[in-house]
Amino acid sequence: MKSESKKFETKPPLKAWIFTYEIYRITSGITQKIDVGTKRVEAVNIEKAYESMKMENYKVVITYIYEL
Repeated sequence: MKSESKKFETKPPLKAWIFTYEIYRITSGITQKIDVGTKRVEAVNIEKAYESMKMENYKVVITYIYEL
């Protein structure tokens, strides 16, 4: 029998952050706050975590970040 060597892809460990956020909708110069909350985000680094919070056509304001 011929032995096969299996190559496993190693991924960097995920870190976790808690984001407190406010979401605003801006239409025709009018700004409306539409949501406030907290969200746990897991990512490789803080930049990727922040990218996951962005929403198209909305402004997301991060008011607090806590690293777990």
